[in-house]
Amino acid sequence: MTTIQHSRPGPVLLDLTTSIGTIDVTVEDIDTAVVELHPEQPDDETALDLIARAEVSSRADEFAVRLPRTPGNSTTIVRNGHSVSINTGSVSVGNIVIGNAGGVTVVNGRAAGGSGTVVIATGGGVRLSARLPRGSSLTVDAGGASVRTTGHLKAIRFAATSGDLRADGADRVHARSQSGDIEVRAMDNGMLKSMSGDIHVDGVASAASISTMSGGIRAIAGSGAEIDADAMSGNVTITGDPRHVSARSMSGHVRIPKAAR
Repeated sequence: MTTIQHSRPGPVLLDLTTSIGTIDVTVEDIDTAVVELHPEQPDDETALDLIARAEVSSRADEFAVRLPRTPGNSTTIVRNGHSVSINTGSVSVGNIVIGNAGGVTVVNGRAAGGSGTVVIATGGGVRLSARLPRGSSLTVDAGGASVRTTGHLKAIRFAATSGDLRADGADRVHARSQSGDIEVRAMDNGMLKSMSGDIHVDGVASAASISTMSGGIRAIAGSGAEIDADAMSGNVTITGDPRHVSARSMSGHVRIPKAAR
């Protein structure tokens, strides 16, 4: 495990970049931000190499940890539900993974049993664990990595190809993913967008713009909140006590409070 500590105490803007793996961010009553890096699979040489080549910047209130993209000789397929994410530069025998073939998961040509889920990593998966002082913000270029935050952040900016976001809460959230799900427990305002993932917000205090192409939208609005929700083929459900709701779906059901129409 590699541990990196910010150069000065106090809240930070943590900027993380990775391609596959998991990111866990926790807000605590601590003075100085700390990031820990370790392979998701023991003795994963690809992941260890990525960690060794991580670029670190630590100055003022900005703290950045950027991992190189997964090299071309590593193939990773990780997905559940809407789509399959393939992270590879070249595919060779031994790196081919096919999932959910006729209800059976197939790994490298062998039936592994089960149905409906593929979570296979052949190399390069890194777990980033961050502990941040209260008042900190987070920016993540996640690629195919999934991100989870615990505790309230000042702001979250999240971008991913197939990674999911599960955020405890923030004043502002700007999140977009091509095929991942986005879940936020509480936020003041924000913009959430996914091409084929579901978007759930358990509490919008002020305003939110939410859109997805083929996923569903579910949001709970606080008193006086304004929500704009747009889905192409998924259902849209807004509950709570919003001041105004604008909601649309081309082929799904739309449910909003009568008072907000």
